[in-house]
Amino acid sequence: MHIIGNAEANGLIVQSIVAGSGIFENRARMILREKGIVEMDEHGWFPLLAVLETLAELKRTIGKEIICEIGKSVALRTNHIEGVETFEQALRSLNEIYLLNHRGVTDKVVYECVQLTTKQFQIRCFNLYPVHFNLGILRGMARKYSDLVRIESLPSELAGGEFKVLL
Repeated sequence: MHIIGNAEANGLIVQSIVAGSGIFENRARMILREKGIVEMDEHGWFPLLAVLETLAELKRTIGKEIICEIGKSVALRTNHIEGVETFEQALRSLNEIYLLNHRGVTDKVVYECVQLTTKQFQIRCFNLYPVHFNLGILRGMARKYSDLVRIESLPSELAGGEFKVLL
């Protein structure tokens, strides 16, 4: 996936970075300010590159666990597709959900959901978000829909990672 200059993430994602940072909220706000994001209006749009750089800095200075927590926050707070009422439906809608919360991205397939068996799915993440962010999104979706699932990170060359999800 390539970022073009005008690729943007919506304000709910930016707000989720702060909310998901827990006790490191002030650090997240400071990094976002350094990247030019001061007002975090949920209806606003912000440079995707600034969002990715903020996550990279948080991972570097705090650790990958905070990135997973932010991913969970994103899954609980961002816009979702109307009619999606189960975890399995959300898995199948990941790509649409991404496109609803981003604009100006060059690729139209950023999440691929392949059903392997009736209770097993493989998720491939073609986006530039870190692996732990995508893992957090999957865990947050499971929490949102109150499903007990097993999520395994698979070896992958994709920046966003690959996961096996067992329902």
